[in-house]
Amino acid sequence: MYIAVPILNPQGLPIAALSVSGAEARMRAEGRAEAANALRHAAARIAEQLFAARSMQYWPDASSG
Repeated sequence: MYIAVPILNPQGLPIAALSVSGAEARMRAEGRAEAANALRHAAARIAEQLFAARSMQYWPDASSG
């Protein structure tokens, strides 16, 4: 079993992904839903932190050379 979610940029385009995998026989439907929710939450937090840092000029713009 494999669950993956995208990390999206502010325009809604995927820039990375988070995933988890495991033996399907060992994970019930509730566990799959819980893992998917945890991944979505983590992906949203990563995107928030990533793009908040960029907006604070933590990272230079690619065009600045």
